Amino acid sequence: IGVKAPRAVRIKARQLQARCCEEDGLWTRAVPIWQELLEDAPLVEGGRARIHYAIGLCNYRMEPANYAETMRAWSEALKLGGAAGQAAGLRLGELRLSREDNESAQALADWQQALAKVTSPADFENPYIELAEVRKLFDRAIRHFQETQDAQRTQEVAELYRKIAPGGVAELRHAQAAEAYAQQLQDKKNVSAAEVQAQFRRAAEAYEQAAAAGSAGERPGLLWSCAQCALSAQDTAQAQKILHQHVLVEKNEARLADSWNTLGDLYRSQGKKEQARDAYNKCIEYPNTPFAFRARYFLAVEAIEQNNLEKARAILKQNLDGDQIEIDRPAQEKSLYKMAWLLMQMRNYSEGLVYLKDFLLNYPENQNALRAREQLGECYYRLAKNELAKEIELENQVRSSKDQDQRVQLEDARRHHHQTRMGRLGDAVKAYEELADDLEKRKKEKSLSTIEQILLRRALFGIGDCHLDGGNLVESLRVFQKLQLQHRQTLESFFACSRICSMVGIIQPSKLADQAKEMAKESVRALLEDLNAMPKAHEVFKTSDPALPTREAWLSWAEGTRGKLLAPPKTESPGPAFR
Repeated sequence: IGVKAPRAVRIKARQLQARCCEEDGLWTRAVPIWQELLEDAPLVEGGRARIHYAIGLCNYRMEPANYAETMRAWSEALKLGGAAGQAAGLRLGELRLSREDNESAQALADWQQALAKVTSPADFENPYIELAEVRKLFDRAIRHFQETQDAQRTQEVAELYRKIAPGGVAELRHAQAAEAYAQQLQDKKNVSAAEVQAQFRRAAEAYEQAAAAGSAGERPGLLWSCAQCALSAQDTAQAQKILHQHVLVEKNEARLADSWNTLGDLYRSQGKKEQARDAYNKCIEYPNTPFAFRARYFLAVEAIEQNNLEKARAILKQNLDGDQIEIDRPAQEKSLYKMAWLLMQMRNYSEGLVYLKDFLLNYPENQNALRAREQLGECYYRLAKNELAKEIELENQVRSSKDQDQRVQLEDARRHHHQTRMGRLGDAVKAYEELADDLEKRKKEKSLSTIEQILLRRALFGIGDCHLDGGNLVESLRVFQKLQLQHRQTLESFFACSRICSMVGIIQPSKLADQAKEMAKESVRALLEDLNAMPKAHEVFKTSDPALPTREAWLSWAEGTRGKLLAPPKTESPGPAFR
């Protein structure tokens, strides 16, 4: 196009030349063309604002970028207004935020000026920047201000976001960014728990605002997210308030059950048992959810606390029986152990044995596995005691019966119960010995915890008792002596002494009887030594169980027993009862 061509044609040609340079990435060559067009700006579509926008864009994209000239040109375009000025202002604000000197306040001012005439997404129409790009720009800005913990500017960006997004979207973006930043802080080692909780609290507030601004369909999910952030902030009151709102609008059964179960947990932690029970009962209205398992478990625990053991058993049975599809494994695991423990308390040892075996088979690594193994030995021992009672009853019937055939039948039955009893005692010894051996091995590797020490002593005591009941007095004496010598100043060692002394009177006069008597003398001497060395406030004597002897009772028994052992043979006191 020559110089004689009409001016308007020449201007269009120069514009086309500038755009071709831009398309080819020749930003440096495009700048002077746009600058020349400033003289003919009235004839350029978009006017001076369009030209300054283009000059700024070229300076921004050239290598290396000329940010100073970019900001000058876009600032000029923003003043002039129009679609190009609007696009320039939006990009200018983004550039200010990305630079090291971070002109946050001016960036927000640029955006506010650019969107001054926009009140809704329908008002935004710009050929130079798409609405989706503006939203992404504000998303990045919200994340930036969240990371710098600038709540005021985060809110200002959210206000701008409302102009270009449907109702509730700005609040949602704000909330999501707040939550994401809280999670980032959570993963940082140098951030305090208080800072993390404060950020989660801000996220909860943002989600609550999003729920208020969002649609009815979005409200349940937003309230749920709000509650989760409040829980992470350890703001129990806020979490309870939001969860109560959530259950009114939620339709999903799993979410409803989860909310009611969480409310139950929160009330339980506050000691509000009635509200907790109501929440758990609402939870189990949705039985095909894993949360119903958790709710039933705590309802069973409450029934146990109220000494309503049958009710607790019925509740736990629901967790353990049936073919539920949605099984909560942790709740089932706890229910299985609690059921075994409960049946032991109810003295239903036969059924308790089944649950204990099931628990140990499926959850050998559970924190209660060692306790369960000790209870397994106890369960076998108690079943042996039940067989002994039947054996004695049949023996009395044999003696009183005058019918020979009947006596033969009764004697056969008695022998059966005797064999069963000895088998149960053997099972108990095996369970106790395996537990004791494992704890002894663990003891060589590291110090045992308090509960592990107690379980080791109880296992040894159980072994001694089983041998005593089975008539193996030699082994029983050996085990009780080992228990007392290796675990001085413990309750189990005191009772071990009483068991040793009780055997003196039942062993027929023999070399073994003499040895047992000497063992008993040494055992009492050690017990008195321990009692005299232990203060009245020792933890062994701190018990609310009235069946356990006091320190004074132990001293009295030990001194009396010592006198009898040193005196001519008489009937020995059996000593205090341990079981």
